[in-house]
Amino acid sequence: MQVKYWTNFNKRKNSTKQPSGGTEISVSLKNPCSVENPQIEVVGVPDSANYFYIADFGRYYFRSDAIKVTKDITQFSLEVDTMATYKANVGACN
Repeated sequence: MQVKYWTNFNKRKNSTKQPSGGTEISVSLKNPCSVENPQIEVVGVPDSANYFYIADFGRYYFRSDAIKVTKDITQFSLEVDTMATYKANVGACN
C-alpha cells in the first residue's frame, strides 16, 4: 500500500488545511486494521514524520504515536484528520 508522509507539518486540528508534495512510500498495515486509526510499519521514515495520507482509504491522518520496532522499522499509530479528509464537504456548508 502506498502512503504519503510529511515531516514537521504544522496544522491546527480544526483546520481544513491539506499539505502539498510529500514523500510517497510503501507500507505494511498491522492486521487487523482500523480505517480511522490505522497502524503502519515502515522502514526509513524519519521520526519527525507527523502527517500522513493513505490514498486507499482516501483520508489524511495525524501521527498519534511512533514506536521503534527494530533499528530500521518504525510503527506509526495514526488518527484520522476529519477536517482535511472532508474538506470539500466542509467548504460546501453554509
